[in-house]
Amino acid sequence: MAFRLSKTRTFTATVHVGEESFVATFRALPDAQLSEFDAPGAETQKSFLRRVIAGLDGLLDDQDLPLGFSRELLEDLLDYSDLRVAILGAYHTGFYRAKAGN
Repeated sequence: MAFRLSKTRTFTATVHVGEESFVATFRALPDAQLSEFDAPGAETQKSFLRRVIAGLDGLLDDQDLPLGFSRELLEDLLDYSDLRVAILGAYHTGFYRAKAGN
C-alpha cells in the first residue's frame, strides 16, 4: 500500500474537558513551522492553536444547540487556560498517533 504525501495534512482528535468532550480537526505542521512556537506562554499557545485548528465539532451553546466553527468561537475557547491545555494535549496525542500510523 502506497503512502500519499499531501501538502495539507490533517487529523482529528478528541478533546477531553472534565467529563465532556468535543472533536478538533488539526493541521499537521512541518518542523520548520513548529519551531516558530518554541517560546512558552499563553500568547504562544494561542498563536499555535490558531494556526493548527482547522475545525471543531461537538460543541453546544447554553441551550444545547450545536455551535458551528468560527474564528470567534475559537477565540472564545482560547481565552480559557484549561481549554487551551486540553486542546494542546489532544493535538500532541493525535499528532503522534497519526504519525505512528503512517
